[in-house]
Amino acid sequence: MAKVQTLRKMWVGGKYVEASTGKTIAVINPATETILDYVPSATRADTEKAIRFANEAHPSWKRISGVARSEMLHEVANRIKEMKEELARTLTLEGGKPLKENRDEIDWVAACFHYYAEVGRSYRGRLIPPIESSQISMVVKEPYGVVVCIVPWNYPLLLAAWKAAPALAAGNTVIIKPSSLTP
Repeated sequence: MAKVQTLRKMWVGGKYVEASTGKTIAVINPATETILDYVPSATRADTEKAIRFANEAHPSWKRISGVARSEMLHEVANRIKEMKEELARTLTLEGGKPLKENRDEIDWVAACFHYYAEVGRSYRGRLIPPIESSQISMVVKEPYGVVVCIVPWNYPLLLAAWKAAPALAAGNTVIIKPSSLTP
């Protein structure tokens, strides 16, 4: 079974980095009020750095074919399923919901990534019946660029997936800002 990565650093630009100030936020178990771990406390400079990297990555990410992005999103879903038990236990420790509910959340997260993997595989636009026979009317779907996903505490992985999976499938790059209660 895969091991959940403790996020004592931020994932920015394809690597783990410290917060610029080195400050952290304690992640507290609401049932016992014990500290589970510490996560980085990002500053404005850290946020601007993440935005810069996401903007720089966007041109190459949007050029990846829908089929290739689909395969990557299916891989994300498969890895989430492999890590189901550990992820569910971590969610229970940091959020306080029953383990059964968190197991369901992990299943929904994986299903979300599988769903958007298929939606993004080939949906790039459509032809619309023209008004005149000499015209062509098309809807072409283009990615926005960088999508920021601000995630609340109550369903941290599912609500992140509902935002990140469609954005990634559409060719956008993503920055996720988790709740400090359930990072």
